[in-house]
Amino acid sequence: MMLSWHLRGIRGDRAMPHQARWLEAEFGWHAERVTEAGLALGLADLVPIACRGSSHPALLDHLARLIGARPGQTVLDGGCGLGGPMAWLTREHGCSTVGVDLMPSAARGARRLFPSSTVVVASLTALPLIPADAPVANAFTPPGTLAGQLAAAGLTVLASARAPDVGSAPAAWREPILAVEREIAHCHGGDPRYQLEARERAAFGRLQLSGRIVPWLLLVERPCSS
Repeated sequence: MMLSWHLRGIRGDRAMPHQARWLEAEFGWHAERVTEAGLALGLADLVPIACRGSSHPALLDHLARLIGARPGQTVLDGGCGLGGPMAWLTREHGCSTVGVDLMPSAARGARRLFPSSTVVVASLTALPLIPADAPVANAFTPPGTLAGQLAAAGLTVLASARAPDVGSAPAAWREPILAVEREIAHCHGGDPRYQLEARERAAFGRLQLSGRIVPWLLLVERPCSS
C-alpha cells in the first residue's frame, strides 16, 4: 500500500544537505516533542497524535479494508514516523506490525509511545523485500511519472484511486492533537526548529487546500519470481 502525493519532492534517504535541516525539524525534532508532550499530558489514547499523515480513523479504516487487515497478518509500515497507524492496526485488527523509519528520533518516539511495537531505523530502499529503485511510500511524486517508476521497479498496480475525502476528524482525535500542539508551542515556541516546522506544516496545508497537491492511494504487488 502506498500513499503518494502528486507534487515534486524529495526522498528522505536522498536528501541534499540544504534539505536536511527542515527534514530533521519536521520529522525528527518535532516527533520527539510530540512524544514528550503526549506522555506529559497523560493522554488516554496516543494513537491520534502519532498519525501525522493519516490522522483520521475513517482513512485508517479505508486503508485496512484495502489491505484486508486481519488478525495475525504481517504489515510493514514504511516511513512509520511515530507509529500511530501500525499501533491502530494492531489494536483494531490484531495485525502483527513492523515499523521502519529513516529518522532515529521518530523511531525512538514510536517505541516510547507504543512500547510493545517493533520499530527499526532503516532506509526502505535498503530492505531486501523492496526493489532498490521503487518509489518510496508516502513520497512526493511528479504527476505522470509514478506509473513509469512502478513499472521500472517491477511492481504491478492492483488498485489506484484518490484518497477519499473523509472530512474533519472526530473530536476524540482532534482534541489530543491540538492539546499536544499547544503544549509544544508553550514550551518551545521560541525555538527556531519549532518555527521552521510550523512554517513547513502551514505551507503544506496551503498546498492541500489549493489543490496543488493531491493524495492518491495505490495497492501494488511485486510478482513472485517463478
